[in-house]
Amino acid sequence: MKRHAASDYEQLFQRVLRDRVDSEDTALFFYDTRILQDRVQRVQQAFPPKTRHAVAVKSNPVTAVLRSCYAAGLQAEAASLGEYHQARRIPGFGHIVYDSPAKTPEELAEVADNPRVTINLDDLDELKDLPKSIRARIGLRINPLVGSSADASMSVGGQYSKFGASIEQREAILGAFQQNPILSGLHVHTSSQSSDYDKMVEGIRVVLDLMNEIQSHTGRRLEWIDIGGGFPVDYGTENSHEIEKYGSMLRERCPELWEGTFEVITEFGRYYHAHAGFSLARVQGVKRFEDHQVLITHLGADTFVRESYNREKWPHQFFILNDRGSLKKGPRITTDLGGPLCFGGDFYGKEIELPQAEKGDWVVIADTGANSYSLWSHHCSRPFPKLFLVTRGGRVTVGKQRQDIMDAARFWD
Repeated sequence: MKRHAASDYEQLFQRVLRDRVDSEDTALFFYDTRILQDRVQRVQQAFPPKTRHAVAVKSNPVTAVLRSCYAAGLQAEAASLGEYHQARRIPGFGHIVYDSPAKTPEELAEVADNPRVTINLDDLDELKDLPKSIRARIGLRINPLVGSSADASMSVGGQYSKFGASIEQREAILGAFQQNPILSGLHVHTSSQSSDYDKMVEGIRVVLDLMNEIQSHTGRRLEWIDIGGGFPVDYGTENSHEIEKYGSMLRERCPELWEGTFEVITEFGRYYHAHAGFSLARVQGVKRFEDHQVLITHLGADTFVRESYNREKWPHQFFILNDRGSLKKGPRITTDLGGPLCFGGDFYGKEIELPQAEKGDWVVIADTGANSYSLWSHHCSRPFPKLFLVTRGGRVTVGKQRQDIMDAARFWD
């Protein structure tokens, strides 16, 4: 299964509506592991056979989802100490890639003591913060300075990026690998959600060339390269992004990745999760105008932070279900989708053509499995919604219970 159709939202919601959705369930999350499994298989086929594929925990850290990632054959990539510990809670994650851009000496001391961890240092200065006793693998993130056509907020390969040691520090990098045999690998990640595959491949090519230079300079072979993630997904109706094409471009321009002389690591997140998830927000009110309707719903900028501030960049598909879970059809009207938060910018969709809605209907927001649940905001102290997990055969179980309202309040204690 590659992606949900409108009828899937209808059928899956109807399976839980009668006896597993109560009056306090004003919003719901769904995550379909069948789509996750399809995505993992496509990645495995597009990359070298022994690649270590890690999933970016930040893209969806829900425990039940991470368990599904392990079951599908993935390891974990953590960008903070909290994510590291969340990954360690999943039995079976045999290896964790640790990529935090702001590592304290205390964090490094804890993580570096784990032999089943690969640590990517963000710059040369972090070498000084490493503990004396190290059991983890240590590498260095490189900024290849290839730029990106991605939105500036998602690009990390430009001149003034906050990530990585600049390739312009070549002599210092060579010296660091000469003086620190503990350094055994390299890491590169140029952007996220960029359609410019050429730039992504170019960045990896630059770092592979640096790897060859380091090996010649030091006289020792490096053990691995982490080529990052960042592959884009389609949020509209189009299907223009194919990871098979990206893999073919890498094989043509970076053939060393397939030679088996060093380990290859990937760390995709959005690509695995986005299409696997969708969200439902109950309509609490409708403000009607002559040619317009404004819906007040129970999801908003608390879930869709990026969408609320940059709707053009993150254009989801939307549908309306009635209170019995059936898709609404009929004439369409220009619609604004407002959330429950108490500020004027809380809109995750504007000027969308949708059927006329009523109080008690549900808005379906498609493709929300990545960087939505994990961006949950405590603004206005609303509880995190119930999450349903869809597994083989369309079986639906509760993957995460709705947060108790008092737990949401006690967050501030």
